[in-house]
Amino acid sequence: MTLITLETDNTAFALRAAGVALHEGHVLLQYDDGQWFLPGGRIELLELAETAIQREMQEELGVVVTVERLLWVFEGLTHRWGKTRHELSLAFLVTLPPGPVRDDKTQPILRPEQEWMMHFAWQPLARLAELTLFPPRLATWLQHLPEGICHYTDTTGQRGAA
Repeated sequence: MTLITLETDNTAFALRAAGVALHEGHVLLQYDDGQWFLPGGRIELLELAETAIQREMQEELGVVVTVERLLWVFEGLTHRWGKTRHELSLAFLVTLPPGPVRDDKTQPILRPEQEWMMHFAWQPLARLAELTLFPPRLATWLQHLPEGICHYTDTTGQRGAA
């Protein structure tokens, strides 16, 4: 597996696919290092972004999602792990199949990943303003899904998801 990432001594670039899973007034988010963000991960070399989000959701949550459409492209400049990072993220609206991951919104979803535990949870859309989100405007974007593809940027330097 060759992930699309470029790194120098003090800079890094990553191409990421993210999933926007909505169900019954909730959105599925991932938590790490004090922030909530859309689940997903880096795209592999010669892998289409739509395939990448399907693979990531299967690997991380054990579910096969249906990709509905591309919602937005996000570019963020952040500072993390001692580097200035440039992330380009493609966010897709996805549908999860019926089952415990989609239907039980009362329990966090914990999944082992190498040396740490990945943490996912369904968060009520009405309460997103109470969370620390990355990107910071994610709550607004989720409350008003675009009909077409939007391009968003953030250069606040806030920490981004890996």
